[in-house]
Amino acid sequence: MSIHLEKTICVISVFALAVFAGCSTGKPAANEEAATANSGKLLPNPLTVKIMQSEHPSQPLLTNTPIIREVFNKTNVQVVLQPVPASSYEDKKNVLIATNDIPDVIRVSKKDLHEFGRTGMFLNISDYLQYAPNFKALIDTRPEFQKNLVDGKIYGFPVLENWRMSVAFQPLIRKDALEMLNLQAPKTFDELYEVLKKFKAAYPDKIPMTTRNGTLYMLGQLTYPMGTGGYTKAGSKSGVYFEPSDKQYVYGPASAEFKKLLEYMNKLYMEKLLDPDYATNTQQMFIEKLSSGRAFFYYDNSTFSEDINNALKNKEPNAQMILLDPLQNSKGQARSYRGAKDWLDFNFAVSSRVKDPVGIVKFYDWMYSKEGVLSTNFGALNETYEIVNGEPKYKSSLLDKHKDKPNYVFSLRSEIGSGLNAISVNIDESLYKVTNSKLVLDMAERIDKNTGTSVDFMLEDPPFTKAEITSLSKLEVQLNTMVEQEMDKFIMGVRPLSEYDNFREELIKKGAKDIEKIYNDAYAKLKK
Repeated sequence: MSIHLEKTICVISVFALAVFAGCSTGKPAANEEAATANSGKLLPNPLTVKIMQSEHPSQPLLTNTPIIREVFNKTNVQVVLQPVPASSYEDKKNVLIATNDIPDVIRVSKKDLHEFGRTGMFLNISDYLQYAPNFKALIDTRPEFQKNLVDGKIYGFPVLENWRMSVAFQPLIRKDALEMLNLQAPKTFDELYEVLKKFKAAYPDKIPMTTRNGTLYMLGQLTYPMGTGGYTKAGSKSGVYFEPSDKQYVYGPASAEFKKLLEYMNKLYMEKLLDPDYATNTQQMFIEKLSSGRAFFYYDNSTFSEDINNALKNKEPNAQMILLDPLQNSKGQARSYRGAKDWLDFNFAVSSRVKDPVGIVKFYDWMYSKEGVLSTNFGALNETYEIVNGEPKYKSSLLDKHKDKPNYVFSLRSEIGSGLNAISVNIDESLYKVTNSKLVLDMAERIDKNTGTSVDFMLEDPPFTKAEITSLSKLEVQLNTMVEQEMDKFIMGVRPLSEYDNFREELIKKGAKDIEKIYNDAYAKLKK
C-alpha cells in the first residue's frame, strides 16, 4: 500500500515577486537575464505556483516530494499542490470555475477548455509561445493536439508522452491450449471461430471466449477490428467512430458492417463459444475466469496477461496467454486500436489573473524539456535515480522499498511525486520496464512494430460548440436507449438478425445521421 506520509499542505513562505518591465513588453530585462545566469535556475527569482488537481485513491499527492524539491532547485518555482480526492474533484473544479476563483493552475479536461476558454478565465498560452520553444516543438508534431484548440488558441498545457509502454486492445489466447490440440494460432476471425470450436469440443466444461464490463464494452473491443466502429473508449456509450477508409465519422450501429459483427457474436453465443455471462461479467469475474484456466481467449487490454499468466502458472505450469496480431476481418482488413497517443484530455490551465504569466509559461515549457522530463519523472540525480549507460534508472534502494507492496507503481510514484497523477506534463513511464515481465514488454514492442499498419491510435473527438454538445447529448441518449435494449436480443437470438436492417432504419430516423453530420461538420471546421 502507499506510504502513509503526512499529506497536509505545508505553509510555504511567499517570496516577493519582482515586477520587470520586460514582462509587459514580452522582452526580458537585462538585469533579469543576468540574475538567471548567476543563479543557474530557470527563473531569476522564486515563484510560487499553486496547482489544483485530482488525487488518485491509490496515489496520495504528497507536498514535499523529491520531485517538488528538485523542481525548485532547477527552476526557482515552488510548487504548492492542492490535491482534491478524485471522487469530489469534478464538483470542486466546477464550483471554482463557476465562481471564477481558480488557483494559479488547475487540471481540466478538453471539454473544459472548449467550454470556458472563450470566457477569459484561462490564460491564452498562444500569446506566450515565444517563451515556450520546447512545448511548441512537441505540439507541432502532434496533429491530434489541434482538437484541443479553441478558435485556434491554446488555453491549457496538455499531458504528453515522452515514453509510454504500448498497450493495445488485441486478441490474446492460451498458447498451451493451441499446442495441446496441435492448432495454429488464428490469423482471421473465421479461423478464430474454428479454433474456439475446437477448444469447446476438447474442453466442454470450459469457456472458449470471455469478456467484461457488459455488452457495449464487449462490442467496443470488436467493432473496429471487424470493419465497423463505435463504443471503443472505456466506458463509452458513443456509437460514433472515425472510419479511415472513408475519412469521415460514422455512427457504427447504423452501418451495414455492424450487422456482420452481430452475426458473428450470435454464432459464438448460440454455439456456446462465448461466455454465457458476457452481459453481466465484471472485470473481477473476467480476470478470475482467465486466471483459473476456465477461459481460453479474450479480446481486450494486452497488459492483463501479466497477472493472468502469473496466476495460471500456480495451477498449470505450462499455461500462458500470448498476444496475437490483429485478426483479418471479412473485408480483408487487419486492424485494431491502441490507446490514444498522449493524454490530451488532461490539461493544466493557467489562471488569466496570475501575476507572472511569463514565469509560469517558462516553467511549464521547462517541464517539456529533457531536463524537465528527468526532474519531473525521476526526481533528483543520485537520490532517486542514476544514469546507467546513458539512461535514467531508478535507484535500486527505492525499487526495493516498494517492490513488495500491492500497488508497487502507485506507491513509488506517490513517494517521489511522479506519474500521470502528479505534476509532470511530459510523462515517462520507464518504471514499467522494471515492474513488467519480459513477455509484456515484448508485447509492447510488437504493438509498436505494428502501429501504422495493423494497429491505429485511438482518436480524440473533434471540438464541439456548446450548442453541438447539447444536441449530441440529446440524440445520443435516445439512440443509446434503443441500442442497449436491442443488442443482447440480436446476440442471444431473441430477435432475429433478419430484422437488423429495419433496426438500422429506426436508428437513422431517431438521429444517427444527424450525429454523423455534427461530427463531420466539426471535423471539417478543424481542417480549415
